[in-house]
Amino acid sequence: MRRRNPGPSSLPNAPIDLTPLLDVIFIFLFVVMIGYALAAEKAGAAAAEEVAAARAETARAEEALRLAEEELAKDRQEIVEKEALAAAYEDRIRDYEGQVIGEVVKIVTISGSYDREDSKKREVTVMLNGSAPVIFSITPDTMDGSFSRIRRMLEDYIGMFAESDRTVIVFSVNSRNIQHRDKLRLDAMIDEFTEAYSFVY
Repeated sequence: MRRRNPGPSSLPNAPIDLTPLLDVIFIFLFVVMIGYALAAEKAGAAAAEEVAAARAETARAEEALRLAEEELAKDRQEIVEKEALAAAYEDRIRDYEGQVIGEVVKIVTISGSYDREDSKKREVTVMLNGSAPVIFSITPDTMDGSFSRIRRMLEDYIGMFAESDRTVIVFSVNSRNIQHRDKLRLDAMIDEFTEAYSFVY
């Protein structure tokens, strides 16, 4: 049996044209590449959404932490003020015990406290005889101004009795919870008063 020539009779054994086959292959590869590109774009968008969600959650957590820290600082400050007030009343009661207090002897009680977490923040409480306590908050920035106000308050109080020959003013400084530097400054202030006024002790 004779083999039939697939080519025309004028061109025996003509080469097969592969161009259409290559076109199909390239089209197939192009479709595959587009599919991978779309999948990669979708995955990138999903990853970007996850990153944005993570950042938002981090921001919410940081805000919650900040609010919690502010609340803790506020509670700590209230505790410091209550401790200062309690110490001042305890000092006043102790000063009244065993002494004749009234028209002649005037007790000025000075006490202090400070924040155990931040020793730069402290309180100085001044109780004039028969008056409510006055609390002065002291920080490195307000220290000079606070002690100036304490000085003016004490000078005004002493001046009220400058014309009296019966009044004695006694200063009592509690050193239990007061910082050493504040104690030294108050002692120096009181020493000036005792040297300037004969009825101040």
